[in-house]
Amino acid sequence: MSLNFDPVVNNISMGVIVVDLTCIIRYANPFVCDCHQAGSLAGKSLFDTFPELPRRWMEKRIESVVMLQNTSFTSWQQRPQLFNFPSSRPITGATGFMYQSCSFFRVKDATGQPLICITIEDSTATAVAHGRLRQAAVKLEKERRYQKDLNKKLETAQHQLLQSAKLASIGQLAAGIAHEINNPLAFIKPNLIALQDAAGRLETLFNGYSQLIQQSGDSRLINAMNALNEKMDVEVIREDVRDTVDEVLEGTVRIESIVGSLKDFSKLNQNEHQQADLNAGIRSTLSIMRAELEKAFVKVQSDLGELPLLNCYPVQLNQVFMNMITNSIHAVTPGKGILAIRSGFDASKNEIQITVADNGCGIAPEHQGRIFDPFFTTREVGSGAGLGLSVAYGNVAGHNGEIHLKSAPNEGTVFTISLPLAGVS
Repeated sequence: MSLNFDPVVNNISMGVIVVDLTCIIRYANPFVCDCHQAGSLAGKSLFDTFPELPRRWMEKRIESVVMLQNTSFTSWQQRPQLFNFPSSRPITGATGFMYQSCSFFRVKDATGQPLICITIEDSTATAVAHGRLRQAAVKLEKERRYQKDLNKKLETAQHQLLQSAKLASIGQLAAGIAHEINNPLAFIKPNLIALQDAAGRLETLFNGYSQLIQQSGDSRLINAMNALNEKMDVEVIREDVRDTVDEVLEGTVRIESIVGSLKDFSKLNQNEHQQADLNAGIRSTLSIMRAELEKAFVKVQSDLGELPLLNCYPVQLNQVFMNMITNSIHAVTPGKGILAIRSGFDASKNEIQITVADNGCGIAPEHQGRIFDPFFTTREVGSGAGLGLSVAYGNVAGHNGEIHLKSAPNEGTVFTISLPLAGVS
């Protein structure tokens, strides 16, 4: 077959194969012959010469080009190696097959008979570049995710540090408040006790005088005493004195209890683990949050069983209790809320178990898998940072414990905290 562009076709870095309609090779340029490591391929069957070709696909492609008289193209991305030609530009360090882009178009021979010309372009360099770009893109995406996760962890750590700083500030404030309140209490309470004792002795003295007057038989004196008692409403005064002294003394005891709760909740050094009574932590937390619970009209039901001392960071666990209780306050309907807190020791598992349950709105199933994620919240924007449960989860995990959730919409929520008695070391 003689062509006017033989010198061009014979020297280009591209394969050219011409076949007739029966797929007999009429021409193959030196690029193809060199890659196939053979001499002239003219007169040979295309499929016998290149058995790796997808025969049915090739026949349909050739038939389409003849019938529609168009050019058909297949890229290396669709069929990477149509012909098993070797490549000197390896992708993985060893010589592999050439990546090819092929074209099929209709030509005619000297007699006007239709032929099919197949061109084979070496696209290995492009494929290698694409492969490297894909690897770079995957690496960049991995780095991006790593940076995103790192930023998220940093934000969480920052908020946890802020929470710790707040607790430290509360501790300092509590210490100051306790000192200032305890000073006046140091003389108020003893004086009230002395006043209570004096009131009791005065009442005994008054009763003694009354009996003496009654026993004297002096009607004038008895009538005068009765008239004075009635005028001064003595019985009411005596009752008021007793009740007033008792109530004020009870108030001082309540103040002592509040101050003690503040100290128990915040004064402990959270950087040092120590033996602690978790029931005392729960009670002090409830005492601290009493105003919020009363404001929301939440009824508290506590059932605190006997617990062994736990080697722990008490302030961190107090923060867990506070965050759980706060979560329940926000979940219940004001005036109808019930908060149930129970504690107990499971000897079979050698762990302390604490449950915090409420009859609130519950948590939707699609949210339960993310409820402990940092910054996840179902509340309105500005109503919370979504860190309370995340911090609680982290603090419990730091004690080698677990938090389990059981909830359903409109059926309330139960958090179960399990803490191994081994605690932290």
